[in-house]
Amino acid sequence: MVDFREEFGLKKRASHKRPSGFYNGEKFVFTQSRWTIITILRLLWRYGLDCYYIYNHVNSVLSAFSRYGIFGMDAARTLGCSRWKP
Repeated sequence: MVDFREEFGLKKRASHKRPSGFYNGEKFVFTQSRWTIITILRLLWRYGLDCYYIYNHVNSVLSAFSRYGIFGMDAARTLGCSRWKP
């Protein structure tokens, strides 16, 4: 992402000190605390272990893609694309 910023001549935005949260279109249903442990406890209270399961699932999918070279230059060959010409 830093390369994109430099390539297009964009400046880095200053970080904000406001807490982050989840917005459902009408109101914030979850907001971050100043303390990490409080944020983690709030996440566990509201969502249980779903955040952990999603995190692990996304990591397993990404590792499977990288293992088979989907993100590499030989992606078309790996997928069996007949139009791909080296």
